[in-house]
Amino acid sequence: MFVYEAIDAPRRLVLTEPRSGIQTEIRLDSTDGGTSVRIRQRRLPPPLQADSAREGLAGVLDQLDVVTKRIAESRKGR
Repeated sequence: MFVYEAIDAPRRLVLTEPRSGIQTEIRLDSTDGGTSVRIRQRRLPPPLQADSAREGLAGVLDQLDVVTKRIAESRKGR
């Protein structure tokens, strides 16, 4: 469960995980080719600051890209 600190739809979302105190800020910006997603995390414990954690997050975003493209394609056919 998260505590939502700021919601500025559709551009910005800030949430905190109460147990760990990790704060995540997600920014969405329009670009010529679609949407730019920027994620910034604060108060990360050292094990989560490793390159492997960053790579894992990048993989999640890659999958999100695949899913959103599928959704967009399915909506075109309606």
